[in-house]
Amino acid sequence: MAATTRFAIAVHAATALAHRAQREGTAWVGSPALAESIGTNPVVVRRIVMSLAGAGLIESQPGRGGGSRLARPAKAITLADIYRAVEGGNSPVLAHNPNPTNPGCAVSCSMHDALAPVFTEVDAAVESALDRTTLADVVARVRPPPARV
Repeated sequence: MAATTRFAIAVHAATALAHRAQREGTAWVGSPALAESIGTNPVVVRRIVMSLAGAGLIESQPGRGGGSRLARPAKAITLADIYRAVEGGNSPVLAHNPNPTNPGCAVSCSMHDALAPVFTEVDAAVESALDRTTLADVVARVRPPPARV
């Protein structure tokens, strides 16, 4: 199972929107500006923005002068909200072996059931940690860039 960066990109985008709103009011931010901050292609940002908008976390306005902005205050958005929006609901952190079990092996036949409670506990712990952190908490950790020499 490969880790994805969707969650990290989505948190970065939402943090950029919250930071801009904090500095400038309710300014709309275009996907090129978000992409520059994130260091990725605007198409990637637009896909993430669609997921966040679909979850009601941000709103988007097409066209010149448009872009995206938070749909509610940063203190009312948890990292769990963002995680659910971009990872499709209750996305498990760990995954079971997708290969068929070996019917002649006791270990192979038992692994799914043996790991299921552990995986459930890990998923609950991740969800709990993300629920305790708001987007405002992340914005509060934003520091100015280092001075250029």
